[in-house]
Amino acid sequence: NTFVREAGNVNQKSEQEVLKDLDDEIGSIHEKMRKEYGFVPRSHSQEIKDIYLMFDKLIQDGYNVIATVTPGKSLGFAADVKTYEADLTDEAAVDKVVAKIISDHSTLDAALLLVGGFAMGNIEKTDGALLKKMFTLNFETAYFVARPVFQQMISQPTGGKIVLVGSRPALKPKDGKNTLAYSLSKSLIFKLAEFLNAEGSSKNVVTSVIVPSTIDTDVNRKAMPDKDFSTWVKPEEIAEAMAFLCSENGNPLRETVLKIYNRS
Repeated sequence: NTFVREAGNVNQKSEQEVLKDLDDEIGSIHEKMRKEYGFVPRSHSQEIKDIYLMFDKLIQDGYNVIATVTPGKSLGFAADVKTYEADLTDEAAVDKVVAKIISDHSTLDAALLLVGGFAMGNIEKTDGALLKKMFTLNFETAYFVARPVFQQMISQPTGGKIVLVGSRPALKPKDGKNTLAYSLSKSLIFKLAEFLNAEGSSKNVVTSVIVPSTIDTDVNRKAMPDKDFSTWVKPEEIAEAMAFLCSENGNPLRETVLKIYNRS
């Protein structure tokens, strides 16, 4: 998750070596998944690469970027990003780290809640354990962070912005029937945004949901070589969209569900 607080000019960091290393890692993971399971999901490494691009965009725009990381881990890039350790599946740990961030920085202008997980499985393959895992990763992590962040933002004269990540299968049952636990857990993200907007509207606290479709990466191109890549969404376009939601130009937007589909 990324907390953003406006700042002055921040030096840009070169990204070529970082992105090459991430491409290599993503490729090895996806090759294994394709051989063993016959499909290529978005990997944790791909999420990291997308987050890197998001950080880079926000830093270029002059924001002070703060991130949470798993205890004992590091981002491995973006030296200009201040990090705090927390297990986001642990509500008490989240309350503690958000309180620390607020104590250190006073104001939270925006929060990007990016943590999540993915699993295949139709109703036959989806048991209670898988449901709980997906709800923990996709909904509880978002709720645990959104709750204290929202309460901080409604106490600020300037309000704030929260951006959640939904999924297209959660909106389209035909697409979600084979990823049932994942899609059900993501469906709650949209309801959470509605409830936060209902309570936050009078305090200028705005919650948006972005919904990406197939992302144009080297790994996805190798996995689906017969597809029309021009119809996919570029990671940079997702970063631009999220940055727009957080910017002054995005101030007029309310109750936004931003479907970043391109033509896929």
